[in-house]
Amino acid sequence: MPLIREFTILCDDIRVENTGKFILIGVYTPHIVIPTLPFGFSTLCFFTGFTSDAPARYQIRAQLRHLETGHVVGELIGMMQHAAPGLGTGVIKFPNVIFNQGGRYNFILTIEQHPEPFVYDFDVILQAAQLPPAQPAR
Repeated sequence: MPLIREFTILCDDIRVENTGKFILIGVYTPHIVIPTLPFGFSTLCFFTGFTSDAPARYQIRAQLRHLETGHVVGELIGMMQHAAPGLGTGVIKFPNVIFNQGGRYNFILTIEQHPEPFVYDFDVILQAAQLPPAQPAR
């Protein structure tokens, strides 16, 4: 039963309305720009879309990892349900994520019975806040 990843969106939070529609808050396009290190997030979320040829329930493991050092900044284990053939979505929320260094990071999603993990790369970029130019005294 093949799964094909259609998209991954990185954002600060994801909420679900009573109607079942998703609200994505603080979407990153595509990288995270922060003003200082270390920098913490109360949640960091990944909204993923997969197509499948049949309904299924999968055991999943998700990690956030700094590519250069291999340091894991978040890890989750859980279940993902694909209710019907076609497009399905998954919400993965990492709580209390702290970035101690900038650089390239991987979101790695391993799904049971799928031969290769799905990998989404993003950068954490340090960009100190710019102060406005000084104004001459009057």
